[in-house]
Amino acid sequence: MAQRKKKKKLHIWGMELAILLGLTVAITFYITQKGDEPNQKSEQKQQETDRVLGDLSGCEAGDVLSKQQISTDKLSDYFTAEPISDEVFRRMEGNSYQENPDISIEDLRYLKVLHYNFDHEIQVGELVVNRAIARDCLSIFQELFYQQYEIASMYLVDRYYYDDEHKNTQNSEAADYNSVNNNNTSAFHYRVVSGTEVLSAHAYGLAIDINPLQNPSMALDEDGNLTNKYLDLQDYSDRTRAKEHMIAKGDVCYETFIRHGFIWGGEWDGPADYQHFEKIVTR
Repeated sequence: MAQRKKKKKLHIWGMELAILLGLTVAITFYITQKGDEPNQKSEQKQQETDRVLGDLSGCEAGDVLSKQQISTDKLSDYFTAEPISDEVFRRMEGNSYQENPDISIEDLRYLKVLHYNFDHEIQVGELVVNRAIARDCLSIFQELFYQQYEIASMYLVDRYYYDDEHKNTQNSEAADYNSVNNNNTSAFHYRVVSGTEVLSAHAYGLAIDINPLQNPSMALDEDGNLTNKYLDLQDYSDRTRAKEHMIAKGDVCYETFIRHGFIWGGEWDGPADYQHFEKIVTR
Protein backbone atom coordinates (compact mmCIF):
# COMPACT_ATOMS: atom_id res chain seq x y z
CA MET A 1 0.00 0.00 0.00
CA ALA A 2 2.83 2.39 0.93
CA GLN A 3 4.59 1.52 -2.34
CA ARG A 4 1.45 2.35 -4.31
CA LYS A 5 1.16 5.78 -2.59
CA LYS A 6 4.80 6.49 -3.34
CA LYS A 7 4.30 5.73 -7.05
CA LYS A 8 1.20 7.96 -7.11
CA LYS A 9 3.17 10.86 -5.58
CA LEU A 10 5.95 10.39 -8.12
CA HIS A 11 3.40 10.39 -10.92
CA ILE A 12 1.80 13.63 -9.69
CA TRP A 13 5.22 15.24 -9.21
CA GLY A 14 6.16 14.25 -12.78
CA MET A 15 2.99 15.81 -14.14
CA GLU A 16 3.62 19.04 -12.22
CA LEU A 17 7.18 19.17 -13.50
CA ALA A 18 6.00 18.67 -17.09
CA ILE A 19 3.42 21.46 -16.68
CA LEU A 20 6.04 23.75 -15.15
CA LEU A 21 8.49 23.05 -17.98
CA GLY A 22 5.74 23.66 -20.53
CA LEU A 23 4.85 27.01 -18.96
CA THR A 24 8.52 28.01 -18.86
CA VAL A 25 8.93 27.25 -22.57
CA ALA A 26 5.73 29.13 -23.44
CA ILE A 27 6.70 32.19 -21.40
CA THR A 28 10.20 32.22 -22.88
CA PHE A 29 8.78 31.99 -26.41
CA TYR A 30 6.30 34.83 -25.69
CA ILE A 31 8.99 37.11 -24.26
CA THR A 32 11.26 36.37 -27.23
CA GLN A 33 8.48 37.15 -29.70
CA LYS A 34 7.52 40.38 -27.91
CA GLY A 35 11.15 41.39 -27.82
CA ASP A 36 11.39 40.89 -31.57
CA GLU A 37 8.21 42.88 -32.35
CA PRO A 38 9.81 46.37 -32.28
CA ASN A 39 12.63 45.10 -34.47
CA GLN A 40 10.16 43.50 -36.87
CA LYS A 41 8.09 46.70 -37.05
CA SER A 42 11.24 48.78 -37.48
CA GLU A 43 12.45 46.51 -40.28
CA GLN A 44 9.03 46.62 -41.95
CA LYS A 45 8.96 50.42 -41.74
CA GLN A 46 12.49 50.60 -43.15
CA GLN A 47 11.49 48.31 -46.02
CA GLU A 48 8.54 50.58 -46.81
CA THR A 49 10.79 53.65 -46.68
CA ASP A 50 13.32 52.02 -48.99
CA ARG A 51 10.74 50.65 -51.43
CA VAL A 52 11.29 52.16 -54.89
CA LEU A 53 8.24 54.12 -56.05
CA GLY A 54 7.04 53.72 -59.60
CA ASP A 55 5.54 57.23 -59.59
CA LEU A 56 4.08 59.81 -57.19
CA SER A 57 0.45 58.72 -57.47
CA GLY A 58 0.31 57.72 -53.80
CA CYS A 59 2.14 60.81 -52.55
CA GLU A 60 0.88 64.21 -51.43
CA ALA A 61 2.57 67.59 -51.78
CA GLY A 62 4.93 68.07 -48.87
CA ASP A 63 5.72 64.36 -48.46
CA VAL A 64 9.43 63.76 -47.84
CA LEU A 65 10.94 60.74 -49.59
CA SER A 66 14.21 58.90 -49.16
CA LYS A 67 16.73 58.60 -51.97
CA GLN A 68 16.15 54.84 -51.94
CA GLN A 69 12.54 55.44 -53.01
CA ILE A 70 13.55 57.18 -56.23
CA SER A 71 14.70 55.36 -59.35
CA THR A 72 17.25 57.60 -61.06
CA ASP A 73 16.89 55.50 -64.22
CA LYS A 74 13.24 56.52 -64.52
CA LEU A 75 13.37 60.04 -63.10
CA SER A 76 10.83 61.42 -65.56
CA ASP A 77 8.16 59.12 -64.07
CA TYR A 78 8.12 61.39 -61.00
CA PHE A 79 7.32 64.51 -63.03
CA THR A 80 3.76 64.40 -64.38
CA ALA A 81 1.15 66.75 -65.85
CA GLU A 82 -2.56 65.91 -65.91
CA PRO A 83 -5.86 67.68 -66.64
CA ILE A 84 -7.42 69.18 -63.52
CA SER A 85 -9.21 66.38 -61.70
CA ASP A 86 -12.45 66.81 -59.76
CA GLU A 87 -10.51 66.53 -56.49
CA VAL A 88 -8.04 69.26 -57.46
CA PHE A 89 -10.83 71.47 -58.84
CA ARG A 90 -12.66 71.26 -55.50
CA ARG A 91 -9.55 72.73 -53.87
CA MET A 92 -9.29 75.50 -56.48
CA GLU A 93 -12.94 76.45 -56.99
CA GLY A 94 -13.72 79.84 -55.50
CA ASN A 95 -10.08 80.28 -54.48
CA SER A 96 -7.33 80.34 -57.08
CA TYR A 97 -9.89 79.62 -59.79
CA GLN A 98 -12.88 81.93 -60.27
CA GLU A 99 -15.43 81.75 -63.04
CA ASN A 100 -14.06 84.11 -65.69
CA PRO A 101 -14.02 84.85 -69.44
CA ASP A 102 -10.23 84.64 -69.72
CA ILE A 103 -9.17 81.07 -68.98
CA SER A 104 -11.05 77.81 -68.53
CA ILE A 105 -10.19 74.96 -66.22
CA GLU A 106 -9.52 72.88 -69.35
CA ASP A 107 -6.67 75.27 -70.20
CA LEU A 108 -4.82 74.28 -67.04
CA ARG A 109 -2.72 71.30 -65.99
CA TYR A 110 -1.92 69.88 -62.55
CA LEU A 111 1.79 69.09 -62.12
CA LYS A 112 3.35 66.85 -59.51
CA VAL A 113 7.14 67.02 -59.22
CA LEU A 114 10.09 66.36 -56.93
CA HIS A 115 12.32 69.03 -55.45
CA TYR A 116 14.95 69.36 -52.74
CA ASN A 117 13.77 71.43 -49.78
CA PHE A 118 15.95 73.73 -47.65
CA ASP A 119 16.97 70.77 -45.46
CA HIS A 120 18.15 69.11 -48.68
CA GLU A 121 15.49 66.43 -48.37
CA ILE A 122 13.59 65.12 -51.38
CA GLN A 123 10.08 66.53 -51.22
CA VAL A 124 6.94 66.22 -53.34
CA GLY A 125 5.67 69.44 -54.90
CA GLU A 126 2.59 70.49 -56.87
CA LEU A 127 1.77 73.29 -59.31
CA VAL A 128 -1.04 74.32 -61.63
CA VAL A 129 0.12 75.90 -64.90
CA ASN A 130 -1.21 76.68 -68.34
CA ARG A 131 -1.20 73.60 -70.55
CA ALA A 132 0.87 75.58 -73.10
CA ILE A 133 3.86 75.55 -70.73
CA ALA A 134 3.23 72.28 -68.87
CA ARG A 135 5.86 70.30 -70.77
CA ASP A 136 8.43 73.08 -70.33
CA CYS A 137 7.75 73.17 -66.60
CA LEU A 138 8.20 69.42 -66.21
CA SER A 139 11.57 69.65 -67.94
CA ILE A 140 12.58 72.67 -65.84
CA PHE A 141 11.80 71.10 -62.50
CA GLN A 142 13.34 67.79 -63.50
CA GLU A 143 16.54 69.63 -64.42
CA LEU A 144 16.49 71.62 -61.15
CA PHE A 145 15.99 68.38 -59.21
CA TYR A 146 18.87 66.74 -61.05
CA GLN A 147 21.03 69.74 -60.09
CA GLN A 148 19.77 69.39 -56.46
CA TYR A 149 18.50 72.98 -56.53
CA GLU A 150 16.64 73.77 -53.29
CA ILE A 151 13.05 75.05 -53.22
CA ALA A 152 11.50 75.65 -49.79
CA SER A 153 8.01 74.34 -50.58
CA MET A 154 5.65 73.93 -53.50
CA TYR A 155 1.90 73.86 -52.78
CA LEU A 156 -1.12 75.19 -54.65
CA VAL A 157 -1.87 78.73 -53.47
CA ASP A 158 -5.32 77.46 -52.42
CA ARG A 159 -3.66 76.07 -49.28
CA TYR A 160 -3.20 79.68 -48.11
CA TYR A 161 -6.83 80.73 -48.37
CA TYR A 162 -7.62 78.92 -45.12
CA ASP A 163 -7.08 79.39 -41.40
CA ASP A 164 -6.08 76.69 -38.91
CA GLU A 165 -9.67 75.40 -38.76
CA HIS A 166 -9.67 75.06 -42.55
CA LYS A 167 -12.15 77.88 -43.06
CA ASN A 168 -11.85 80.08 -46.13
CA THR A 169 -11.04 83.46 -44.63
CA GLN A 170 -8.90 85.09 -47.32
CA ASN A 171 -9.37 87.07 -50.50
CA SER A 172 -6.98 86.56 -53.43
CA GLU A 173 -4.54 89.29 -52.38
CA ALA A 174 -4.40 88.14 -48.76
CA ALA A 175 -3.91 84.52 -49.84
CA ASP A 176 -1.10 85.59 -52.17
CA TYR A 177 0.63 87.44 -49.32
CA ASN A 178 0.14 84.40 -47.08
CA SER A 179 1.68 82.09 -49.70
CA VAL A 180 4.66 84.39 -50.26
CA ASN A 181 5.28 84.91 -46.56
CA ASN A 182 5.35 81.13 -46.12
CA ASN A 183 8.04 81.03 -48.82
CA ASN A 184 5.83 78.98 -51.10
CA THR A 185 6.69 78.45 -54.76
CA SER A 186 3.48 78.64 -56.83
CA ALA A 187 2.12 79.34 -60.30
CA PHE A 188 -1.57 79.68 -61.31
CA HIS A 189 -3.68 82.19 -59.38
CA TYR A 190 -6.53 84.06 -61.05
CA ARG A 191 -5.86 87.57 -59.74
CA VAL A 192 -4.86 91.06 -60.83
CA VAL A 193 -1.44 92.63 -60.34
CA SER A 194 -1.51 94.20 -56.87
CA GLY A 195 -2.66 97.83 -57.00
CA THR A 196 -3.93 97.60 -60.59
CA GLU A 197 -6.87 96.30 -62.61
CA VAL A 198 -4.56 94.33 -64.91
CA LEU A 199 -4.65 90.55 -64.81
CA SER A 200 -1.39 88.99 -63.68
CA ALA A 201 0.43 86.42 -65.83
CA HIS A 202 -0.35 84.09 -62.92
CA ALA A 203 -4.03 84.43 -63.81
CA TYR A 204 -3.26 82.60 -67.06
CA GLY A 205 -0.96 80.04 -65.43
CA LEU A 206 2.02 81.43 -67.36
CA ALA A 207 4.17 82.57 -64.42
CA ILE A 208 5.97 80.85 -61.55
CA ASP A 209 7.33 82.44 -58.36
CA ILE A 210 10.40 80.68 -56.91
CA ASN A 211 11.43 80.96 -53.23
CA PRO A 212 9.71 84.35 -52.81
CA LEU A 213 11.22 85.29 -49.43
CA GLN A 214 14.76 85.08 -50.77
CA ASN A 215 13.67 86.66 -54.07
CA PRO A 216 11.29 89.50 -53.22
CA SER A 217 9.00 91.47 -55.45
CA MET A 218 10.04 95.13 -55.31
CA ALA A 219 7.79 98.17 -55.52
CA LEU A 220 7.99 101.96 -55.33
CA ASP A 221 6.72 103.64 -52.18
CA GLU A 222 4.93 107.02 -52.09
CA ASP A 223 8.28 108.81 -52.19
CA GLY A 224 9.45 106.86 -55.21
CA ASN A 225 11.89 104.71 -53.23
CA LEU A 226 12.27 100.99 -53.83
CA THR A 227 10.74 98.81 -51.13
CA ASN A 228 10.03 95.13 -50.67
CA LYS A 229 6.41 94.46 -51.61
CA TYR A 230 5.88 91.79 -48.95
CA LEU A 231 8.11 91.42 -45.89
CA ASP A 232 10.80 93.86 -44.78
CA LEU A 233 13.73 91.67 -45.82
CA GLN A 234 16.52 94.09 -46.55
CA ASP A 235 19.09 91.30 -46.60
CA TYR A 236 17.39 89.88 -49.69
CA SER A 237 16.40 93.19 -51.27
CA ASP A 238 20.09 94.04 -51.55
CA ARG A 239 21.12 91.64 -54.35
CA THR A 240 24.82 92.42 -53.94
CA ARG A 241 24.85 90.28 -50.79
CA ALA A 242 24.53 87.07 -52.89
CA LYS A 243 22.92 85.15 -50.04
CA GLU A 244 21.91 81.49 -50.29
CA HIS A 245 18.80 80.79 -52.43
CA MET A 246 18.94 84.18 -54.12
CA ILE A 247 18.32 83.86 -57.85
CA ALA A 248 21.00 85.57 -59.92
CA LYS A 249 21.63 85.97 -63.62
CA GLY A 250 23.70 83.01 -64.81
CA ASP A 251 22.85 80.62 -61.97
CA VAL A 252 21.25 77.22 -62.52
CA CYS A 253 17.68 78.42 -61.85
CA TYR A 254 18.00 81.43 -64.15
CA GLU A 255 19.69 79.47 -66.94
CA THR A 256 17.17 76.62 -66.82
CA PHE A 257 14.14 78.88 -67.12
CA ILE A 258 15.71 81.11 -69.76
CA ARG A 259 16.68 78.08 -71.86
CA HIS A 260 13.00 77.12 -71.95
CA GLY A 261 11.90 80.55 -73.20
CA PHE A 262 10.96 82.27 -69.94
CA ILE A 263 11.78 85.83 -68.97
CA TRP A 264 12.94 86.78 -65.47
CA GLY A 265 11.36 89.55 -63.42
CA GLY A 266 14.76 90.30 -61.97
CA GLU A 267 15.72 91.88 -65.33
CA TRP A 268 12.69 94.15 -65.72
CA ASP A 269 13.28 97.86 -66.40
CA GLY A 270 10.87 98.85 -63.62
CA PRO A 271 10.88 97.52 -60.02
CA ALA A 272 12.32 94.02 -60.12
CA ASP A 273 10.37 90.88 -59.24
CA TYR A 274 13.19 88.47 -58.41
CA GLN A 275 10.96 85.45 -57.73
CA HIS A 276 9.07 85.71 -61.02
CA PHE A 277 9.59 83.69 -64.21
CA GLU A 278 7.07 84.13 -67.01
CA LYS A 279 6.62 82.73 -70.51
CA ILE A 280 4.84 84.77 -73.15
CA VAL A 281 2.62 82.63 -75.35
CA THR A 282 -0.15 83.43 -77.81
CA ARG A 283 -3.40 83.36 -75.88
